[in-house]
Amino acid sequence: MYFLSILGLSVERFASVLYKKLLPAKKLQARLRRYYRYWVLFEFLFDKTTKEVRKKDTFMTTPGRYNIFHGKASANFLFQLWTKEFIEMFSHYLLASVTDKNACILDVGAGNGALTHWLRKKGMNVIAVDNKSWLKRLERPEIAHRLKFNILPFPDWVLDMDFKKAIDIYQPEIIISSWMPSQDDWSYDFRACPSVKEYILIGEPAVDNYLDKCGEKETWQEHRGWTRTNLKDLDEVSLSWLDVIPECKGRKSIIVSYKRT
Repeated sequence: MYFLSILGLSVERFASVLYKKLLPAKKLQARLRRYYRYWVLFEFLFDKTTKEVRKKDTFMTTPGRYNIFHGKASANFLFQLWTKEFIEMFSHYLLASVTDKNACILDVGAGNGALTHWLRKKGMNVIAVDNKSWLKRLERPEIAHRLKFNILPFPDWVLDMDFKKAIDIYQPEIIISSWMPSQDDWSYDFRACPSVKEYILIGEPAVDNYLDKCGEKETWQEHRGWTRTNLKDLDEVSLSWLDVIPECKGRKSIIVSYKRT
């Protein structure tokens, strides 16, 4: 929205700020909830999309508020929100897991590469890849006319590459997948690569048929030859878009490690 851009409160502006500065979890969550109220209010008053939603939903009930936030925010990579505490703890965890500091870590489906950006600042050898296939969905006429927003550009160092090709080329020791696409299971290819000693899933587990959850049900289950561990310490300092929308209370993004045995 033009008004929100002037005030510095647009989704795009906020996503840009998060890429430049790490915030403590509590401060980030409070700021996001404040921004969310502005987004809902201005969308309700001025946005054509909201008016269409209101035909079905009285005064922006759950589906309307959810769709508007999720559409614009997810387009600007606001799925998982990297906090100061999370990056500190996650970088220490990864350094303890790799055989040496130069071991290759592959961040697949990396979006704008924010996670890779912060891990590199901690001295880690992380490669970010994203084939941008999801952008094609946003270009479809039936979606494009409803979701009018600017998408922040990808940095040049986020490689435009399919994750399978990246695994084959870089032979990573660790793979990170944050918010794997719904109803896709990339984990089979992670386990099939001999060089991979561990892969880490970040997101909301797909335990049912919700389209906004990560992977498939099997993605998050136990797998023979791999030890599954919930990284609960990281869960406690992580935030996602689910922690912003009041109607999503009870839903949570988690971090799970699978190590080759």
